[in-house]
Amino acid sequence: MKIDGLTLGGVGRFLPCHLAAVTVPTMPDPVMVPAAGSEDLPYAMATTAVRDALLQAGRDVEDLNGQYLLVCNEGPGDYLFQLAGRMVLDDLGVGRAHTYSFTQGGNSAVFALYLLACHLANNPDAQRGVVLATQHWKYHSVGRRLGDAALGDGAAAALLERGGAGPRLMAISASSEGQFHDIVYSEVGGWAVPMTEDPCRNGRFVYRVHNERAARFVRAVTVERADAVIARAMDDAGIGWDSVDAVVLDTATPDIAEGFARRFPIGRHRLITPGLGHAWLCSAGIMFALARLLQEMSVPHLEPTLHGGSHVLVISLGIDANWAAAVMEV
Repeated sequence: MKIDGLTLGGVGRFLPCHLAAVTVPTMPDPVMVPAAGSEDLPYAMATTAVRDALLQAGRDVEDLNGQYLLVCNEGPGDYLFQLAGRMVLDDLGVGRAHTYSFTQGGNSAVFALYLLACHLANNPDAQRGVVLATQHWKYHSVGRRLGDAALGDGAAAALLERGGAGPRLMAISASSEGQFHDIVYSEVGGWAVPMTEDPCRNGRFVYRVHNERAARFVRAVTVERADAVIARAMDDAGIGWDSVDAVVLDTATPDIAEGFARRFPIGRHRLITPGLGHAWLCSAGIMFALARLLQEMSVPHLEPTLHGGSHVLVISLGIDANWAAAVMEV
């Protein structure tokens, strides 16, 4: 989908100061991941990230009244996970706003930018919206793992708005294969088990891989399937690989990133990742990478320097059968 008139106002972040070691069979050493402490509640991390994004854009909390908040919910923070958007808005002190919550195995943030762009294009009264992801895995995963991915805690929020001086969103493309949507989910709360106190207390309120066969298949073809999504986004933006100056990439595991690098001509491009080692923050991860992009734009001595008019490909490769890519001009 071609996008007109929308810019990235800022990308706010919150990263816990604690670390946890996660053992992953496919890696020789434990993976150190950011881990929320007792004071780092999901909604508190989320609120901090949104405030950070607003500050970067020179906006106040009041500027979100009547606007949009889209929340990516891979790791539900508690029984109120379906009300996560409203909880964050209450913490911020925002009145009426449009909120949406959804889950997409790690690609939610780019999917959410796509949905937010659609809303802004069709609502002339709306000026901006926030895509938010907050991750808190201690009680909602098995050993902080999802397949071969090591899960980290943290929150990130991207502010998309009309006009502005930030990177311009040119196009977004997304693809989803419903036959594989049983790969990852939380049993409790609508899939296999009713949300009652007993299963929640007995370890069933967790996000995990349920269909190992499908997970192996999707993992094998995920880079290949990303090709079509990238091509469509570039076509809508009117550019080719020769016009790409940087690639913002987040993947669930290092081998997926390596497969991406082998398939696509990114050798001459600046590769920007979340900068969190092998820790994966699901939908928050790609926004951490976008935050690094904004930082790099403000550091002129980096080579190759991103300059006005540079094109950036943004892509997130998660763990289920969903793919999304975006093109931005910085």
